[in-house]
Amino acid sequence: MGFALSPFWLTHLGFDAAICATALFFSWKLFRLAHARGERRTPVLAAAVVAGGACGLLPWIALGGLDGTIWGFCLAARALWTGATVAAPIAAAAAAVRSRGLPWLLPAAMLLAMKWWGEIGDPRNLEVQRVTIPVEGLRSRVRVAHFSDLQTDGIRPMELRARAEANAFEADFVVFTGDIMNHPSLAASTNEYLSGFEARRAKLFVGGDVDGGLDRAAFSAATGFKVLDGRSESYAVDRTRVAFLGFGLNDYRLGRSFAESLIRRSASSDVRIALSHRPDAAFSLEGLPVAILFTGHTHGGQIVVPGFGPPVTLTRVSREVAAGGILVPLKGE
Repeated sequence: MGFALSPFWLTHLGFDAAICATALFFSWKLFRLAHARGERRTPVLAAAVVAGGACGLLPWIALGGLDGTIWGFCLAARALWTGATVAAPIAAAAAAVRSRGLPWLLPAAMLLAMKWWGEIGDPRNLEVQRVTIPVEGLRSRVRVAHFSDLQTDGIRPMELRARAEANAFEADFVVFTGDIMNHPSLAASTNEYLSGFEARRAKLFVGGDVDGGLDRAAFSAATGFKVLDGRSESYAVDRTRVAFLGFGLNDYRLGRSFAESLIRRSASSDVRIALSHRPDAAFSLEGLPVAILFTGHTHGGQIVVPGFGPPVTLTRVSREVAAGGILVPLKGE
């Protein structure tokens, strides 16, 4: 959630300032109230620090974040992140000054370290997974480079490295399973970036949660990616005909009948591969002649608790898969 280079950095800064101001105001009021009642200082300071993080939710609630949409969830996530990694460290530092106790600086330093890792350290850590999947009916090797959830606020070195890795892979197909950019004003730079991806046969795309305002025709013309929402496309790879089945954002909710309609359109194909932004499309494909599902949406769970997995996945698939695990094949193919 680092937005330093975003064209909307002033808006983000204002929102973050509102979160911090609200959080610190309530934590200060809590401390004053408890101190006036003569309660012990250490528990009161601890409660004030916790309030400094938790009260970051208040602006989200005030702005209607409880609407149940993906935007409400994103707003809540940003409010909590700012409350936990900005307001709470400030509150802990204030507690250290108030109590003249250096131990309060430890949680402040830990939270700031978490902020650095989440916004600067980890985003530089490019991890490339190469998986070989045996598929019945596939008579020659097919290389697929899969990307999802770029959700960029501006193209940076990390994205350029990822593209370089994909091009070096010399993929037959490059597939992108939705959520390209956080605002349409970034279309020019994002389209230029995506146009630089190279594929021997085709570049394919299905839409995600933040792609509602995307001009599909202009996007395809600028990037070379075919929009596959609700459609299927077949390609010959040596002696094998491979079909890609495209699920639009909410097509998975149409259930098995929708998946079967895509399969009928690809009746002449030897192998079928499905693309969907949301992993829940897997439940519509159970038992059907589809070899692989490429999907995104979960961002690896974002925050993963050791031994448990991501607390929030926004999907019905297992936490192992939502955390970035690979589950193949969908059926015995």
